[in-house]
Amino acid sequence: MSFYKILLLSFSGFICLSGCSKKQDNNQPNQGSKTFSYYSNSQIDTLAGYTIKSGNFTVFEYNYVHPDDPAIADDEVSDKIIFQIPASQTSFNIADSQITNVTFRRWRYCFCFFIGPYMNYGGTITGVKNGNSWMITGNIKTSGSETIDVSGTYTIK
Repeated sequence: MSFYKILLLSFSGFICLSGCSKKQDNNQPNQGSKTFSYYSNSQIDTLAGYTIKSGNFTVFEYNYVHPDDPAIADDEVSDKIIFQIPASQTSFNIADSQITNVTFRRWRYCFCFFIGPYMNYGGTITGVKNGNSWMITGNIKTSGSETIDVSGTYTIK
């Protein structure tokens, strides 16, 4: 057998075996992610697209990036919920009609029919400050039939 044939067979074998290494399958859906944050001495600016600015409130922000399947085009979806309470409070309990009395908004970002702030909420949210974090439990009912679990440990941003 010639030197070149041995070299070619060795190189071919190397290429075949190197393709067998364990890698993450890029066609598998990711699991999604949730983040829970709050801002001290802030407020929601309703005139500037519900951005967060300096103020006399504690503003809470929930973000959920839904699982994404790389094999499906434009299936990316994320939800954002923000609400505020007076900065002096160290605990709160907001239920149904009270949710509409606080500055509270939810957005859905996606390639879908309706995006932007949703209205007509219900549900309950309770929270207790624990050092530099807030322990929040709650479920928000949206204008559709969806319920969003916003429970988590919210950390300062």
